Amino acid sequence: MYALSEDQKHGMMYNLFVSVLFFWYNKDMLKQDFAVMVLITVTETIFLNNAVLDGQYFWAGFWGLLLFRSLRKTYLITKFTKAVLAATKKKD
Repeated sequence: MYALSEDQKHGMMYNLFVSVLFFWYNKDMLKQDFAVMVLITVTETIFLNNAVLDGQYFWAGFWGLLLFRSLRKTYLITKFTKAVLAATKKKD
């Protein structure tokens, strides 16, 4: 297996951060809730990446499970918010 340079690692983290921001953007979510969810997910992703690159697969599985749970929760929140907004929209 090959080792990534620090620039490559930082580039991967930046790309992940930007993709998480676009995935989670929801106009109806409070900014504080959004910021907390982004920080938690980015932290879990960083730990997952470090564990995989270091070959610590037990910890990679642990962080992967937490990351999957966070992303699934975000998906369900977004789905619920869209359903509520669609149900309460005024019909002209």
